[in-house]
Amino acid sequence: MSRKTNATRGHIIFLVILAVLLAGAGTAMGGNAMIWKDDKGGIHIGDKPPGNEGASRSVGTAKHVPRQKADIEIYVTDTCPHCIKAINYLKSKGLRFKTYNVQHDRTAAQRMLKLSGGARGVPFAIINGTKLRGFSEKSYEAALSKK
Repeated sequence: MSRKTNATRGHIIFLVILAVLLAGAGTAMGGNAMIWKDDKGGIHIGDKPPGNEGASRSVGTAKHVPRQKADIEIYVTDTCPHCIKAINYLKSKGLRFKTYNVQHDRTAAQRMLKLSGGARGVPFAIINGTKLRGFSEKSYEAALSKK
């Protein structure tokens, strides 16, 4: 392959990644982020392909990236293996959450005790208003499905 071909592929890959990152903004207005290449090799990004002014083919469509609707707080300690599992699970779902380390944050520890009814076990999570002690994918899924 020539350097020009590799450079063009590199630019297309970069633009596809950029479109995926920007897809949330495009889909918020009801469209899909798309990347188009015209007959002259120009790259276009938008929610619909350019008009008949030389568009030749689509070079990629960004997937819809839903906005997070879950409200998530999780209370953890440094040495808790179940805390790590819970955090990794939330990350694998692409969710944003607020983490409080009760081992280092006295205010968070007191808040957790109050919210949990005095229970000291971690992880302690609040997902969409549902209070969860410990970690199981099933209970986290159930809480996440609540709006």
